Amino acid sequence: MDSGAPDAGALLGSTALIRPVWQHARAEVGYWLTREARGRGHATRAVRLLCAWGFATLGLERITLFAATGNLASQRVAERAGFTREAALRSYIRNGPLRHDAVAFGLLAGETDR
Repeated sequence: MDSGAPDAGALLGSTALIRPVWQHARAEVGYWLTREARGRGHATRAVRLLCAWGFATLGLERITLFAATGNLASQRVAERAGFTREAALRSYIRNGPLRHDAVAFGLLAGETDR
């Protein structure tokens, strides 16, 4: 019987700190998950852990996360990971020939425990 859960050791997704701007001590967090791994809290946990590491080890003071306005699941990940919704950005994300609005979220050092 298939539970829909990924096999042990299977790749669930990826998360990374990208676009660092060292002189401003900031970066952006990005992530993706396989379809089978979604809805299980993996993205929230990975984003929380990576951001805590970025603050503690890299000395970052701010981490940004962008999610398409239509991607409610990614917005929920940001909120559950402690990010604050800061702005709506018009025509911010390009996907092929289409442009999409995005929601900008920010997390500051010291806010990871809230």
